[in-house]
Amino acid sequence: ALLAVSCEKAVEPFSVTPTSLEFSGEAGTQTVTVTAGDTWALKVEEGASWLSASKLFGKSSATVDIKVTANAPMERSASIVFSCAGQSVTVTVKQAAKVAVPALVITSENPLELNHNEQMGTITYTVENPKEGVSVTASCSANWISQLAVQEANNKVVFLVAANSGAAREAVVTLTYGLLEQKVTVKQSEFVAEAPVINVESKLDVAAEGGAQSLAYS
Repeated sequence: ALLAVSCEKAVEPFSVTPTSLEFSGEAGTQTVTVTAGDTWALKVEEGASWLSASKLFGKSSATVDIKVTANAPMERSASIVFSCAGQSVTVTVKQAAKVAVPALVITSENPLELNHNEQMGTITYTVENPKEGVSVTASCSANWISQLAVQEANNKVVFLVAANSGAAREAVVTLTYGLLEQKVTVKQSEFVAEAPVINVESKLDVAAEGGAQSLAYS
């Protein structure tokens, strides 16, 4: 009698965990674990330039860092295929849209320095990544600053500054946009009285024999 014996090579276990990765809209890194008893390799989906791996192949179990760049305002996804000895595992990578955060930026001088005269003051600003339905407001508690008006079309805040008849003074104008807040310091110089001016008649007609003359001034 003949005894037939066959021998097949055992399939080495192969796995990748986790098989699903989710990222926020910011750049980031997460790690997957490869369990393998043989040579393995991975391939990132074609066209997914925003997605990369710290290594593309290995000879045994290992960890792989999966990196994504910061996203635009659109959600995106791609896959990474790991293969080993005829087996394959697909890891799905999803990245949320990047949330555009508003910013309120003062573009005029801060502090704003003014002389003692009555005048209009102006603060200019920009709103980055504006949100629909949100407007800029302005306020000031100083009684010498009044008539605050926000000109959103021109990105300006205008206000009336009263004449100063005393010492130098300062106040704060607060601009708000939703939960954002910016403060501008307004400084007004002290009152300085104008120096008196005397106008004197510069021409006198004097007779040859002399005599008294008068000098006119104002």
